Amino acid sequence: MKITENTSQRLVIISRRKIIADIIFAFFLGGGAIFTIMMAGQNMLAAVNVFALFMGLLFVAVGVWGLFKNAADHVALDATTRTLTITRRTLLRSTPREIAFSDLADVRVHSGDECQTVAFILADREEIPLETAYSGNPKAAAFARQIREWLQGHDDPPVVTPLKAT
Repeated sequence: MKITENTSQRLVIISRRKIIADIIFAFFLGGGAIFTIMMAGQNMLAAVNVFALFMGLLFVAVGVWGLFKNAADHVALDATTRTLTITRRTLLRSTPREIAFSDLADVRVHSGDECQTVAFILADREEIPLETAYSGNPKAAAFARQIREWLQGHDDPPVVTPLKAT
């Protein structure tokens, strides 16, 4: 997670795909595929061979799921439009989600099993974590505090000054 822009009107945070997660999921996919191919040629009358084939297919499924689930996030907080835009990019698609500042309840550190990330809490209590693959990010608390402070500086609606005719 990295802050790439921090101005009075805009705060932008990016979170790249976790490369280590991609490597692990590719290992699951490749290992499962090799194991499945090897077991497909065996005698399927033996229960152990059927079980082994099933385990190979399970590894393939986990690998495919992980590679398609792992995502890169682009988060933009815009004081002018008073919106938070989260764009999540996976291998096949990019999914933007726009949230009004008035719908944000809090910014917290979401933790579990010694892994943590920053999460936006909406007024309806929905949690939106910034990373799909949690990491042992020691800076998550500092990021959450910085986002919270930026949002607190933008509680009031922006002042719009009309243009003067010349």
